[in-house]
Amino acid sequence: MVGTTVNRKLAAILSADVVGYSKLMADDEAATVTTIKQYRAVVGEIVDAHKGRIVNAPGDNILAEFASAVSAVQAAVEIQKSIDTRNVDLPEHRRMRFRIGINLGDVIEEKDDTIYGDGVNIAARMEALAEVGGICISSKVLEEVESKLDLGFEFTGEQKVKNIEKPVRVYRVRSDRDKSPGTPTRRGIRKPYLVIVTILIAVISIGLSVWQFERDPSEDQTAATSDGEPLSTLPTGPSIAVLPFDNMSGDPEQEYFSDGITEDIITDLSKLSHLKVIARNSTFAYKGQHTDVRQIGQELGVRYVLEGSVRKAGQQLRINAQLIDTTSGNHLWAERYDRSLDDIFELQDEITHSIVEEMDVKLALGEQVRVWRRNTNNAQAYDLFLRARETLFKFNKEDHAVARDMLLRAIELDPDFGLAMVYLGWEHHQEAFLGWSESREASFELAMDYGRRAIALDDTLGAAYSLLSLTKMLLGNLDGAIADGAKAVSLTPNGADARAWFAIALSWATDPRAIEMAESALRLNPNPPPIYWNVIGTAYVLAGNAEAGIPANEKCISQIPNFIWCHVWQAVAYMETGQEALAQNEVAEILRINPSMSSEFLTGAIRDPDKRARFHDHLVKAGLPK
Repeated sequence: MVGTTVNRKLAAILSADVVGYSKLMADDEAATVTTIKQYRAVVGEIVDAHKGRIVNAPGDNILAEFASAVSAVQAAVEIQKSIDTRNVDLPEHRRMRFRIGINLGDVIEEKDDTIYGDGVNIAARMEALAEVGGICISSKVLEEVESKLDLGFEFTGEQKVKNIEKPVRVYRVRSDRDKSPGTPTRRGIRKPYLVIVTILIAVISIGLSVWQFERDPSEDQTAATSDGEPLSTLPTGPSIAVLPFDNMSGDPEQEYFSDGITEDIITDLSKLSHLKVIARNSTFAYKGQHTDVRQIGQELGVRYVLEGSVRKAGQQLRINAQLIDTTSGNHLWAERYDRSLDDIFELQDEITHSIVEEMDVKLALGEQVRVWRRNTNNAQAYDLFLRARETLFKFNKEDHAVARDMLLRAIELDPDFGLAMVYLGWEHHQEAFLGWSESREASFELAMDYGRRAIALDDTLGAAYSLLSLTKMLLGNLDGAIADGAKAVSLTPNGADARAWFAIALSWATDPRAIEMAESALRLNPNPPPIYWNVIGTAYVLAGNAEAGIPANEKCISQIPNFIWCHVWQAVAYMETGQEALAQNEVAEILRINPSMSSEFLTGAIRDPDKRARFHDHLVKAGLPK
């Protein structure tokens, strides 16, 4: 058998894209196209000046190659400086910022000068990990440039990236070491926690500061119920980010416990209507890092930060907590608690009460009941619940089965544990949703049953209403889905997830408030999980702006390639924009993930009959069974 000659070479690859491009296009398409053309020309000139070449520039992406890693990094720094200078002439909401990633590796070059391979793929992943206006490089690039360029390099950890077998060591480029006191550079690297949660945080932090620079965190955002009545408004008053409590137990296996305490405090605080609380995904992006709280305050748009540590030894707990003003860096309150594990619930209440009191947050009628109502007093059941919740975050069939067993054991220990029932309902919902169950209908019915049982035990559980909302939506009951979604938001007015899931129901109902609701979720979670990109992509496509939905869906696909709905809405968006071949690729992915999926199931719940019929036909034409 005669082999085909492949032209391989070593190259430094630069990958760049525009942050928030879909929103810029949605706000003013003509102005955005004009700006991207001007900025592409600037980038092209800089690349040429450093002996590189532009390989491809589709949409808001730019791919360039260089013979030298030093030239690639020099060009990247110059590009960011030039873009910053030009942005000064634009209004804040129209400024176009880039992320850049650089890798040095083997690439395959085609006859038409296009290139592909792991060298290119890793560069794209570096770009996705970069900050807004920042540059990320791989360790191979660092080895080539560290002694040759007067730059700082901050180690961000070993990142597991899509389609690359081994983790990649990633570094942020700092243009001036003296301006970053306390920032760990190549000469002072501290490894982050090498545990499952950290891997998850690395995944969900990819490219997700997008909304942070585009919106004023103090800006009001109002939603409404299906009857037009106003829901909660994001507050302009006190705001807080709860950083992941450090696990001081000396046992990485106890990480779930310190993470669980952090998440429960966030959940409690998010029930307060007069306090802006940043969601778990965004605060956990700082896990294992030593970032100045003043920088965190600026990046997340909050006045206060809570940080602390947990030491668990047998039945004994020691928790340290401190509240810090991000404008000054001063400690407002600090306390150490030495308690028995049996006192964990009272201890969480005490910490939450101290935070609320210190920030002088006024509780609305009924909020005290919601905040300090505990779902269980059984420490063993609570421990099982924390383990199960952490296991569910892994999103694979085997771990879901493990989580389900732990949740069932927790409910056996405490039959009134409503929150455990909610998560058991989510587990069944996901089984049906992802095609893992033998009977999709039976799994959805179990999800509904556990949601209702949880509400019967505690009707303040916003997560239970979100569960019912999404399940009803997929079963075609959009009115019920919207009513439950609105209820979830009213119970957790600062819960980002409640707003995101409500946005999905509004999208399927082709309600124009869907995009507004999705954006309010992103403001509460500026470093959201990848599924949020599906939320905003769905909202755009169903609102009739398929072109704006494509970049959002692409980010979702790049981070969670086995999440079927990213491919569904990308296929529809491609068909809407006349790109049938690309739509066929997405349908192939849908069938790879779930060979039994049908167009009827995927589109049947869309309220608008014209869109339902058109999108159904799109999927069928792209190759999906009816």
